[in-house]
Amino acid sequence: MIEIKDKGECCGCSACYAICPQKCIRLTKDCEGFLYPEIKDSDCIKCGLCIKTCPVLNQNSEKIPLHCYAAKNKDLNLRKDSSSGGVFQKFAETIINTGGVVFGARFDEHWNVIHDHTDQIEELRRFRKSKYVQSELKDTFIKVRKFLSDDRKVLFVGTPCQIAGLKLFLKKDYDNLYLADFICHGVPSPEIWKLYREEVAGDAQITDIFFTDKSHGWNNSVLKINGLDRLTHKSYVILAESINKNLFMRGFLQDIFLRPSCYKCRQKMFKSHSDITLGDYWGIKAYHPEFFDDSGISLCFINTDKGEEIFKTLNLEIISTEFENAIKGNPSAVSSVELPLTRKYFFEEIYAGTNNLNKIIDKYTSSLNFRKEQIKYFSGKIGILGLIRKLT
Repeated sequence: MIEIKDKGECCGCSACYAICPQKCIRLTKDCEGFLYPEIKDSDCIKCGLCIKTCPVLNQNSEKIPLHCYAAKNKDLNLRKDSSSGGVFQKFAETIINTGGVVFGARFDEHWNVIHDHTDQIEELRRFRKSKYVQSELKDTFIKVRKFLSDDRKVLFVGTPCQIAGLKLFLKKDYDNLYLADFICHGVPSPEIWKLYREEVAGDAQITDIFFTDKSHGWNNSVLKINGLDRLTHKSYVILAESINKNLFMRGFLQDIFLRPSCYKCRQKMFKSHSDITLGDYWGIKAYHPEFFDDSGISLCFINTDKGEEIFKTLNLEIISTEFENAIKGNPSAVSSVELPLTRKYFFEEIYAGTNNLNKIIDKYTSSLNFRKEQIKYFSGKIGILGLIRKLT
């Protein structure tokens, strides 16, 4: 029976929940908004499947990708409507056009992030673009297995830990399964995302959310929230802020509210063994200026022969690139982010309800305030004399 003693040892992939033959595992949210397994002891038959399916307890070996490419969709408009180079769209279209099914993350009716599937090309827009929140999987792995058993091609796109969990859940390789993960910085708290959008939108009805709107270019992406005034029924922009200035994205990029397991991720160095790993090719202008433009360029790590085979059928603009250059702008592919010293105090203040979320994020991420919180943290941990020695 799986037992979570350290929350840093659970990535929330849901594999244990999906594999349990007794259905005695449920996923419940903690105070930070992350899901963890809870086992009903009286129904557990001690089969051990949950332990055998955990990607934290059963890790793959590290590997170096077979090939690395910079890529972009030939449809410029579609590329502008994607987070990076529009590779996902071509991959998904290829699977659907052969009778397959695509699994990925989308918003639900309340703007929470969930995993879902589609076999309709016109629905792919809901699955495009990055969503910087951990998605809820529920019975997704079970649905994937059913489609595979029905001999339908399946493309599953998710975080590296979700890919690793799915592979362990399935127990075997399938020729009709294609796995694509992405370079993952870490997954923010769904609860913080909920509090943030409620604070920003207020009583407005949200009609669309774009974490990386590229209206001003790929290198100047903005977090944009569109809404509808409930009284006048007029559409308007609730929020449009650059990624560098937006407080939710600042908190994400400074790692304040990531899942505890993200600070010691077990899937770095391509240990998920996905077929393809996707990301933004940050820094490409320095290595391939002739291929660069400001509409978005994808970075594609090809990890398996099957991944290489289907990638070459996607009719993309591609050029080869060096692995060492590719990871310079994407260090999250090979290493975890560091645990912020003041993460604990951030969450304590959130749930004390003494301030609004934006002010709290600003407090813990602005350089001056972060230094103050460091002092507060260290003085509590090692005392004033120890603090003086550490800071000097």
